[in-house]
Amino acid sequence: MASEWPQVWFTLERAGAGKFRFNIISMASENILARSVTYDSKSAAMAAIDEIQPNADVDDLTSSRSIGYKAPAKKATSKMTARKATSKRSAAKKSSGKKSSPE
Repeated sequence: MASEWPQVWFTLERAGAGKFRFNIISMASENILARSVTYDSKSAAMAAIDEIQPNADVDDLTSSRSIGYKAPAKKATSKMTARKATSKRSAAKKSSGKKSSPE
């Protein structure tokens, strides 16, 4: 009797230096059940997933359009805002302090 796979999904992620790997995640507990070795290309990692489970659900975390990954928005700190305001004021002073040359 063949055993069936538990309900799982896969995440594809970057492993640094142009390499890729995937995780097998349980749908029931959302725990990582297994992590793959690293692959030299994204297509090689996807092929390995397809060998394990054809037509698997894969959440591609390597692209910004992924549903599982959202890049955090950068907040302007008060120091950054103050620096920008200061540089704008000094630029305005320089341009208004120019003397016109007599003709």
